[in-house]
Amino acid sequence: MAKSRLVGFKSFKSKKGTQCNMASVITDYTPAEIAKGCIGAECQTIFLSDATAAKITAESIGKEVELIYSIRNGRAYLEDLNIVGK
Repeated sequence: MAKSRLVGFKSFKSKKGTQCNMASVITDYTPAEIAKGCIGAECQTIFLSDATAAKITAESIGKEVELIYSIRNGRAYLEDLNIVGK
């Protein structure tokens, strides 16, 4: 599993009034991606459920995180985010 680091978080209300939560993470490329010419790391902004977003505090920024996905109907969905430290 590639290592990811939490670098940002924002919570806001959409124009429709829906609560939205977004995390920004940086993930190292896998050895297979590097072998195909990737350099550096991948930056992602991921939508979070309210329950997952509640785990994030100011102290979480900069820490390593574990992203837990499930596959449904051929698409990957973030199920959970665990802060693992460092």
